[in-house]
Amino acid sequence: MQVAIFMRGPFRPDLEGGLARARALADEVRTNGGNPSLFFATWSTQDRAFLRTLMEQPDVVHSLIIEPPPEEIIHEICGLEQLPSGRPVRNIFYQYYLSKIGLQIVDNMGRFDYVVHSRPDLNVRFGAYYQQWFEAGSYTTIHLKYPSGESFINDQLSVATPRDMLSVWDYGTLENLGALIRNSEIPEDSLDRMAAKSDINLRTAPLELWTLDSRRFEVAGI
Repeated sequence: MQVAIFMRGPFRPDLEGGLARARALADEVRTNGGNPSLFFATWSTQDRAFLRTLMEQPDVVHSLIIEPPPEEIIHEICGLEQLPSGRPVRNIFYQYYLSKIGLQIVDNMGRFDYVVHSRPDLNVRFGAYYQQWFEAGSYTTIHLKYPSGESFINDQLSVATPRDMLSVWDYGTLENLGALIRNSEIPEDSLDRMAAKSDINLRTAPLELWTLDSRRFEVAGI
């Protein structure tokens, strides 16, 4: 089984931590008989030496490094600068924008049976629950909006086939993304609506470890 370990977003607080987390996921895939490939999608705003170090890692097979859209363009597309909850739309836009571009590449490569979609500042271990996360025809994540007991879908970790993963994260046009964000109370509302529209089976599975790095805000990042 070919598995893309797709890590999107900035490296917070550092490159070493993000690489260690991706490699831990890759180790779990190998332990369970799969063949992992590390795929990082991040921003060109991080310093050049940092990016060079990332690309020089022998086990980082794919690196997508793009320039983020200007903030004024984002505000124009979304029609506002922050959600009613106070969250700035810039970072929300960045998350969905980067994820879709990266997941399109993963899907177009046609090499992978599954994608593990996560972020460099998230510590995750499937552990004994590993097999529960890989179910063809389903999008598996940590928690979903009702009736699972939570008020929103989790956007930090998910597993699906490349096509199904892209379907859930595909907002269509930038104008559609702006409308999704504009009509959201919290960042996850956009993903909730995209997931519902995808008509993919949504399910949850447990984890042995799920924690965000407490140091993730010690450095500036987008």
